[in-house]
Amino acid sequence: MKILVTGGTSKIGEAVMKKIGKNNDLFTTVSSDKSNFIFSKNDFSAKGLNIIQCDFSNFNEAQEDVLKYAAQGFDAVVLNACTKIPEYKLLHEHDLKKFMSFVEANILANIAILQKVLPAMVEKKFGRIVFVSTMAVEMGLSSYSPYIVAKAALEGLIRNIAVDYGKHGIFANTVRPGIIKTERTAPFLDNPKYEIRAKRIIPAGEIGKPEQIAETVALLISEGSYINGQTINVSGGLPLVSSLARV
Repeated sequence: MKILVTGGTSKIGEAVMKKIGKNNDLFTTVSSDKSNFIFSKNDFSAKGLNIIQCDFSNFNEAQEDVLKYAAQGFDAVVLNACTKIPEYKLLHEHDLKKFMSFVEANILANIAILQKVLPAMVEKKFGRIVFVSTMAVEMGLSSYSPYIVAKAALEGLIRNIAVDYGKHGIFANTVRPGIIKTERTAPFLDNPKYEIRAKRIIPAGEIGKPEQIAETVALLISEGSYINGQTINVSGGLPLVSSLARV
């Protein structure tokens, strides 16, 4: 399969690519210097890993690079990229222009990619689309309003794609990671008190790993999958809350 995974330098992106890299023709977008992006050759097929430098936060300038590749056609697309949240503030404290710039960049970048890949998928009568969202859409998360706005909008779009394109053999699903050990959660999990509290809340009693997200993504992009239009929480049980949280 020819697969595009956006956000290749994130922990989840890396885990997904290592899981699905072998025997597939893999492409990824990165916003950072390519020299910082290193994998073992054993993680991928002989075709290797194709890196596209594209910073979604400057999407109007960078879109031609990624769309050029997207227009070539992909069997599966994993929409994992998300730009850095501008500021952690309450909604009324945000500068509206910065807020909308973040939201528009993340929504429009994904829409543009989908517009480019869908025609070829329709022609082949096959396609797999997975959007990596967040449990925060369902549960809420303090001071993350622009992030949640963008993710929630794209979740709705993915369901609409499932309805419109399912008859063409194109299945679109959303994966919602819970509290996972990534670069985004590191500032919180580095606090031992936060980690202890999180483990008490999560019914599984442990923090998730990027590899566990990758397992679900791999299932959803498989050729034999019959899963379409679903939102799958990979969260150790959240939003259910363990009784230990009350102790």
